[in-house]
Amino acid sequence: MDLTYFDPLIKAGISLQNLYIYTIISAIKGFILTAFGVYAGILLWLKKSSGIKMIKIYLIIVSVVAIILTTWLLLQLSEVNIAVRFLGSVMVAILGLASNLIWFFYFIYSERVKNTYIQQ
Repeated sequence: MDLTYFDPLIKAGISLQNLYIYTIISAIKGFILTAFGVYAGILLWLKKSSGIKMIKIYLIIVSVVAIILTTWLLLQLSEVNIAVRFLGSVMVAILGLASNLIWFFYFIYSERVKNTYIQQ
């Protein structure tokens, strides 16, 4: 069986069962976070003040889930050389966290947000 995408992970020592679990968790996570993000986005679009709270919760959840999944994947690697290859995914997670922090603080301190959503 040709597992082009998963082959480096299998060679790194991750079992097929762990890959299966990771894939299922990632799919469920994607569905739930997308649905929640759409819900928060609709609240913002409708200019509901609860939209700010929902988007902050969304940003926190996305950040925590990214940290957990990236950490879990890296802990599954048995060879240090292979772990270095996955440093890119860690960098993507860090950039995502930085982006989420910027947006989180924007929703806290922005005058535009306060004028649009808080003072209704």
